[in-house]
Amino acid sequence: MKKKKERIYKKLPPSKLYISDVKKIVDILNQLSDRIKIETEEFELESVDELNDLEDEYLYNFGISCYDPYIKIEMRRHGIDIFAEGDLETKGAVTKILEIFSKRKRLTRIFESNWYFVIQIIVPVIVGVLASIFIPKPYSIYVFISLLSIFLVSSLILGYYSVKKYTIIVLKAKKEDSFWKRNKDLVIISLVCTTAGTLLAMILFKIFFG
Repeated sequence: MKKKKERIYKKLPPSKLYISDVKKIVDILNQLSDRIKIETEEFELESVDELNDLEDEYLYNFGISCYDPYIKIEMRRHGIDIFAEGDLETKGAVTKILEIFSKRKRLTRIFESNWYFVIQIIVPVIVGVLASIFIPKPYSIYVFISLLSIFLVSSLILGYYSVKKYTIIVLKAKKEDSFWKRNKDLVIISLVCTTAGTLLAMILFKIFFG
């Protein structure tokens, strides 16, 4: 009688990785197996170092796998799939790989969460009720319209921007991006949302209550 190997499947949101991250993943797999396969859409690579020889600046479709134990990582534009089959040691390796992807998760994907849209509905209502209680009219209406406009505009812009966030592997960067470079788009969009929402609220207030 032989115990079956445990099967593992993980589906992850898009991430932004660097060659250093790919090397870490390969190092983890090398501790388990000497049969490692690295491939892009066009090439099968003999080592991670060959990524430096590619002419592309970014990779959008990439795969790493090992055999005995079996672990396969498929990185595609809209997400990452990890398949594995093995024992506790295999599970430990998968856990380490998940930690690497977790640190590189594309931040704006959080705006696709169902909870974000629930909050968008609940918060303006709560603020509107509190404003009507503690702030005299017509200022309470102005506060409510302002917050509602900000939430609606941010929802549209961040929703559009979020779907543009793909899984990529950066090949040509000399060094890893600074915090500002990695998050400047999100900061700018937040400022745009706030400004646009405020202006829209002022226009609506002028139309309906001016």
